Amino acid sequence: MRLGDVRTARPGIRTRTYAYAAGLLCCGSWLFVGQPAVACGIDGIPSMAMNGRLVVINHDQATKENLPYYAPFRLGTARPDAELRFAEDAAKLHKALTNQAFATPFEWTFGDGAVGRGIASGHRFTRPGWYRVNVSYYYTPQKRWVVFDSAELRIVGARAQQ
Repeated sequence: MRLGDVRTARPGIRTRTYAYAAGLLCCGSWLFVGQPAVACGIDGIPSMAMNGRLVVINHDQATKENLPYYAPFRLGTARPDAELRFAEDAAKLHKALTNQAFATPFEWTFGDGAVGRGIASGHRFTRPGWYRVNVSYYYTPQKRWVVFDSAELRIVGARAQQ
């Protein structure tokens, strides 16, 4: 019996199995979780901050339940309607990204449909819940945005009374 062969219920018949399905499954799940964050994911140096506080490594694993907001880093918690200031550390990014990545202002997506632009962006979440904050650069040759940093954020508590 060779490596990769499996005996079936009927004696004398062997079916060759391949690791392609397992490899595709692993790669496919990686794509759904998101691409690794460049400044954070490639060199492990956090570069995103919220209100001046740097992200921390997320030690949780991606699951079916947290997949919509899972990210390799965490921003912490905040209250609904709080004015939050998100920023990337340009000095750290210049060590990890090419100059072309800085040609167009970065795009921030906050997981609630809102979008911001620039090295920093402000945002106000209105509902409690978990959100994934992504930062992307525009990749001109392919005319598409590429996520290079991602962190999850939990908005807790009730909205402030107006």
